[in-house]
Amino acid sequence: LPYTTLFRSRSRKEKRNAGLVFWGNTGSGKSYVSHCIANALIDKGIPVRLFTAEELAVLLTDYSKRAGTIKSIHEAPLMIIDDFGAEDDKGGSHSKICAAIDARIESGKPLIVTTNYTIGEMRDNQDRGLQRIFDRLLSVCVPVAVVGESRRRGIGEENKRFFQDLFEAPENNST
Repeated sequence: LPYTTLFRSRSRKEKRNAGLVFWGNTGSGKSYVSHCIANALIDKGIPVRLFTAEELAVLLTDYSKRAGTIKSIHEAPLMIIDDFGAEDDKGGSHSKICAAIDARIESGKPLIVTTNYTIGEMRDNQDRGLQRIFDRLLSVCVPVAVVGESRRRGIGEENKRFFQDLFEAPENNST
């Protein structure tokens, strides 16, 4: 994966706070691609910290876990926030996620985010909290469209056919 080559450079000058925002429809493969990048780095011995957006908001709300979470945001060579926008904003989730993104930007290390928001929704969002988040994300992350039919729907259809074939009643051959 070409993106993983960013983690081979040794000098501070060569290291970039260059992230990605994978956006597209539900099931298009955004999480899959981000997990492939994570696995490729882990295979090379490079730690990755992956959170769902909901998990990140909960961890930053729990004061007993907040310090450790912030430390991992600063230290991990790559941080991934999966499924941004699926979380409920009750309890100020967006402000907590915004603070985590700020901490990540401050660390100077790359961030990958997956979301179902379109690039237009990211650039022109009317929600003030989301505007803050997307403004930060788009300053350090390149938006990448992930297009295609839902992979899950295709897997579901394959499973349906498998079980139909498995449980199909044998033909009655008695005469």
